Parts: sequence; C-alpha cells; structure tokens
Amino acid sequence: MAAFGMASASNTNPNKSTEVVSPPTDAVSSLSFSPNANYLVATSWDNQVRCWEISRSGTSVGSVLCSAWKDD
Repeated sequence: MAAFGMASASNTNPNKSTEVVSPPTDAVSSLSFSPNANYLVATSWDNQVRCWEISRSGTSVGSVLCSAWKDD
C-alpha cells in the first residue's frame, strides 16, 4: 500500500481506459460515442473536430475523412 504522497509501485489500469492518438491541444467542448460502432468524436477549443475508431485491443486510430450535414 502506498503512503500519502508516494506513488504506488503498481501501474495498473483498473478502468481499462484508452489514451487516444492526437488528442486535442486545448479544452474539450463536447465528447460523443457512437451508439452503433466503436467511434468517439470530440470537439475542442483549438477549433478541431477529431474522430477515433477504438479497437477491441484498446488502440485508437483517428482521421476525419468525410463529413455530412443532417437535416436538423
């Protein structure tokens, strides 16, 4: 057990979180997961839109190659 102010010897990831490639360089203003696939989209204050495909192994690939407007 680590004492207060000391780092733990174990470097575990209990939530199995994923660090995305090319994260925003400024604050994230919105974050959305696709209900149909393993996609994550973020907008940020650096005026960028980023989209990542999250694989089952936890790796991410990100590129916005296409876009479209919805009627609403």
